[in-house]
Amino acid sequence: MRNEATEDGTRKPPAVRPDEAPEDNSRERDTVRVFNPSTGADHGRLRHSRAVQHLFFSTDEKTLVTVEASNTARTWALDGKGREMATVPHFGFALPRLSNDGKYLVSRADLEHVRVWDARTGQPLSPVLPAVAVGDPSAFAFSRDARRLAFGTTQGTVNVAGLPGGRVIAELSHAGAVSALAFSADGKYLVTGSEDATARILDIDANREIARVAHGAPVRDVSWSADDGARYLATAGGEAGRASLWWPGDLRDEACRRISVAFSDRVWSRYLGSERPVGCPVIGAPSTR
Repeated sequence: MRNEATEDGTRKPPAVRPDEAPEDNSRERDTVRVFNPSTGADHGRLRHSRAVQHLFFSTDEKTLVTVEASNTARTWALDGKGREMATVPHFGFALPRLSNDGKYLVSRADLEHVRVWDARTGQPLSPVLPAVAVGDPSAFAFSRDARRLAFGTTQGTVNVAGLPGGRVIAELSHAGAVSALAFSADGKYLVTGSEDATARILDIDANREIARVAHGAPVRDVSWSADDGARYLATAGGEAGRASLWWPGDLRDEACRRISVAFSDRVWSRYLGSERPVGCPVIGAPSTR
């Protein structure tokens, strides 16, 4: 391995000749080291049985999740030198997901099941979540309060389950693989992104798709504004993004503006799912929100 100087005196990145093996970094692929950038403190070496393929922190940075090549996910408490808390099985390409409070970890436990685990003990929640009937899991998301879990598949299906029981309470379908999921701040709505180039909003309590935004390329990422949930951002592929201002009342107003027939409150409420029926007796009538 060579590290040559350039004409201005700086050093080039290390280069490896074709006949050279990499230096002993290759022996560290089963080890993770965690540092505190503010203090420089070293949390020590976190040893694994196989090469580490992925890792991520909890939102409070107190928990680390690592995924090994041996279809295993591990959780670590970053208190002092780093302490392993739990080991759970994980299969497939969709990464495990940790709830915001660090309490739950979701993974594909085997070829047929998605499971939610206690991230501190590795014990599964009981009863287990439904079998994955069609397609491989492709995206996971927890609501902010960890009372709801959403998972999408490569076949375009989305299921929302209540926790800890695991009963499916809402469903949605895309024409392509589901690539991204995000709950609104209050947990009432789910925005989904898909390879079918659409982002869709699911009203979970009503179990109804209530909005759809078309993109020119597969939607790779979706997110809501942090606090009020009034906006969401759907980022498409091809270096194109779209930010949309959204609120359920805006959808009702837009429906009133576009529909030329004066429906009764009973008919409107069936389609709009509002808590209080909204009628549109006159086209273009001012909103009564």
